Amino acid sequence: MEACEAIPHVPNVKLPPFTDSKFEEGCLQLLRNALPAWDERTEENGGNGGGTGVTFRPITGGITNAMVEVQDETCRPSRVVVRRFGDDDEREVVDRQQEKQALPQIARQGFGAQLLATFANGRVESFLHGKTMEPAEMKEEPNRKAIAKLMRNFHRLKVDTDRGNQPATFSTIRQWLRDLEDLAEETENQAMQQKMRCWKAELDGLERAVHDLGMDHPNNVVYCHHDLLAGNIMRMEDGNMQFIDFEYGSYGYRAFDIANHFNEYAGFECDYSRYPSQEERYTFYQEYLGPEDQANIDKLERQVMLFRLVSHVFWGVWAKLQSTCSSIDFDFANYAELRWSAYFQLRDQTFQALGRCCKLKGSEAVNFLPLSSTHLSIHGLCKCLHVAWKVPSGKFLHFAMQ
Repeated sequence: MEACEAIPHVPNVKLPPFTDSKFEEGCLQLLRNALPAWDERTEENGGNGGGTGVTFRPITGGITNAMVEVQDETCRPSRVVVRRFGDDDEREVVDRQQEKQALPQIARQGFGAQLLATFANGRVESFLHGKTMEPAEMKEEPNRKAIAKLMRNFHRLKVDTDRGNQPATFSTIRQWLRDLEDLAEETENQAMQQKMRCWKAELDGLERAVHDLGMDHPNNVVYCHHDLLAGNIMRMEDGNMQFIDFEYGSYGYRAFDIANHFNEYAGFECDYSRYPSQEERYTFYQEYLGPEDQANIDKLERQVMLFRLVSHVFWGVWAKLQSTCSSIDFDFANYAELRWSAYFQLRDQTFQALGRCCKLKGSEAVNFLPLSSTHLSIHGLCKCLHVAWKVPSGKFLHFAMQ
């Protein structure tokens, strides 16, 4: 495990929200304590706080953290980004310790900003000269190909973590579900408790399907970004692209990163009519896989089909948890409903398509149950796979091969 001791930490600074009148004063105190050049500038100004000539500019685009560019041309570095974590961190929506371990390693391998310092509720990063993308830009063919190549290189990263290289995609969702279950129990919210049972059953089915279809093979496990939306992809001033913001980074499934990226074409308004066509997806796969691996394009497409559902569950559960604790001005509850609605609209047709393309043989047809029979359509896939599946009533359904 690589150590992080070289990164300055300022535990006595906890920044208020950007709108607070004391934010700038606290921000300067932080930079004086963390960065020697900024401390020296303060002394040159007679200890007056170093505020003369310092500018603060909010950076928009994220819905988890508040970011501010701080600039002073007399200092080196002259421009830094101060990132204040959201209050949701009290529920550990993001594993900040793992993020702190990973960031320097990711930066050394050519991705993201340099970590300059950490403080009680955030961190200081180097400023990247570029502009984040818009959802519509990601779909343009030159950009789509460039992102695919960049993702391929990102998935080759070697990052040491406390968890090793075990996939954390499903375990992360389960932790968020446990937090929601605890909250439902604390508040005696029976409707929420029932919904959490439903969501957990859906997650169980998806994870079992990933295993039964062999999609959890080690060859499919890479270090994932897990959040490649437009706001986390920058076009740099030199024309190249760069991924940023790795707070959900961990080992996971490469198909999740691809499927999640495709889902993000929809933007925060969740307009899934923007989801890439088959032709657009296949040109992405061609660039991602490279000339040496073109035979696996259809296999990757099947994996993306399933992980498209996992992506909706991931962010649907995340948004519901954020709605209970975040101070960010965003309608997380509505976003959660939009993601779960998209999941249920896709669920049955996805498993029917997977059943066909996996060429499962047998005499008995698969009958997918309607959406009113919540989380049982996944059992239709298991019906094709010799699986005994436990349903909510506690009974086991034993299926024959299709």
